[in-house]
Amino acid sequence: AVSGGIGGASAAERAEIHVAVAARAISAIPLLTAKAKGYFTDEGLDVRFDYFGSGPAAVASLLGGSSQFLYGALVDNIKAVHRGQPLVVTMAGLGEVTVALVIRKDLASKLGRTPTVKDLKGLRIGTLGRGGFIDLATRYTLKINGIDPEKEATLIPIRGGDRQIMAGKAGEVDANMLSDPWPVLAVEKLDEWRYVVNFTMGEGPELFRHFGFSMLQTSKPYVGRNRPIVEKMVRATIRAQNFIGDPKNLDVLVQIALREFPDYDPVVLRRTMEISAKAYRPQVAASMIEKNTELLRATDQVSGPMPSYDDIVDKSFQPLWKAYRH
Repeated sequence: AVSGGIGGASAAERAEIHVAVAARAISAIPLLTAKAKGYFTDEGLDVRFDYFGSGPAAVASLLGGSSQFLYGALVDNIKAVHRGQPLVVTMAGLGEVTVALVIRKDLASKLGRTPTVKDLKGLRIGTLGRGGFIDLATRYTLKINGIDPEKEATLIPIRGGDRQIMAGKAGEVDANMLSDPWPVLAVEKLDEWRYVVNFTMGEGPELFRHFGFSMLQTSKPYVGRNRPIVEKMVRATIRAQNFIGDPKNLDVLVQIALREFPDYDPVVLRRTMEISAKAYRPQVAASMIEKNTELLRATDQVSGPMPSYDDIVDKSFQPLWKAYRH
């Protein structure tokens, strides 16, 4: 049983919660912060993270009952709901897209100019799991630049940003769509890659601005049976977002991230958090659902009537979002 008093639950009383995290990336910093700062513990929760190589794999974990929550792309939620699966968004973890399309430095040097998306025609591009956000964003970006992602480029699924970078070193890919903090590491630290499109800095298709990226999700039956636990998860995560949004906490955030990702470079982490700290907001706008749906349609992932905002988002948690201060 979970104690009702804040901070009043003993270790034995705390509810054990598993969160399926779609990708091992810094986008999960709200969850890492909530755990490290004791915000989950204050709510009587013992939260564990299970990392997956893609959004679809994390969705499968939630639907299969191995996890009670899912932290992953909104686009994966919409696909699942469209198929009739009972997923629901409780809040946004990360509202903006924090990824970048990069090309190997040696290939960029041969161009003698700043590379563009059109230069990726005929190249091998590393993504994450097929059908997940990174894959779909790559396909969409190629498509609107006149490149058929099925015929005029080779998209290679690779499980993780570190492996994507290693694949480039091995000559197995020519470009990558990387999620934070890997673009900063690849371009600014390693100096082995060059930006083609830096979505984190607002470059690229208009579709991806204020897109709605990573969401804290669960299943509708779980909300029905365990609403108090869901409210506690949301409260603790928003408390973490407030901590992230305060510039004076930057050094602490870097240390929190390093505990989970000890191989990350602290300079890279600091730079990454400086860029994206204010993007960690709980609000889920209707326009985010619309943009994610447009991405799914444009990449031929769905057809027919699509779920509405009310189908995707549990609005009963909106009052909790007001606790976000930045």
